[in-house]
Amino acid sequence: MEQAGTRVLLSLEQELEPAGHLAELASALEGAYPRVLDGLGSNTAVQFVGGRLRLEKPGALAEPPLMKELRALVDGMLPRMDFPELLLEVFDRTGLPADFTHISGADATMEDFPTSLARRPPCPRGT
Repeated sequence: MEQAGTRVLLSLEQELEPAGHLAELASALEGAYPRVLDGLGSNTAVQFVGGRLRLEKPGALAEPPLMKELRALVDGMLPRMDFPELLLEVFDRTGLPADFTHISGADATMEDFPTSLARRPPCPRGT
């Protein structure tokens, strides 16, 4: 395990001892505090009310100009299929239903379990 950790650190061009890296991060954080505090006074989306921080919910961003075209392009590339059919395809390729167990810990041996899982009727509202 230690050898794997060493390889990962070297591949990420990080030192084996974290002290230097942690000191750099601490210095960057220390420098960020004053910048954040300087900006708080003019930021109307941030308020302190009763000693608690209150943040204004951000509004929706404007949609990029080409988003409509991108959506239409992607929509045209996607196959038309019902969600239950998609689930059955995923189940068939991955064997996912075999990983389900009954609450008792026993294997789920229900007949046509994948089909019943994919085609479960919608829950009534409020339950």
